[in-house]
Amino acid sequence: MGDKNPYSVEHIAPGIILERSSDSTLLIFNIENGISTTLDAWSNYVKSVLESWPSRTPCLLLYDLHKVGRLDLSNSLYEHFEALYQSSPHLKRHSAIVMPNNTSIEETQLRITLQRLHVPPNYPAQWKAFMSRQEAMRWLLANESSLC
Repeated sequence: MGDKNPYSVEHIAPGIILERSSDSTLLIFNIENGISTTLDAWSNYVKSVLESWPSRTPCLLLYDLHKVGRLDLSNSLYEHFEALYQSSPHLKRHSAIVMPNNTSIEETQLRITLQRLHVPPNYPAQWKAFMSRQEAMRWLLANESSLC
């Protein structure tokens, strides 16, 4: 495992802050609102990152939505998740989603499970939803070695 302390923090678009670990294997996207333009910018940025990610480098992604507050879990948001899940099907990666406190974790986990039904059993992307950033980080770091 490399060094996961944040190395850089940058605003990549209005409402989106990116934290990058010093070894560049962990990206944390802090999404501050559920506005359509913010979600579009986030999704497009992540797609471009996935397309250029070195294939032999562990890829750990955390999407932190806890600041969003009341989040309407509309089909639009899940379409973004689905598009990201389907992006770069060759790339082994783990993605953790930190949900807002008022959100049903069960519904999100169910949708993630349904996504898995539409890809081959050995599909390299793993997703999981959490209610806290600490839980999400523990899961990501515990699974990093499976990406090497």
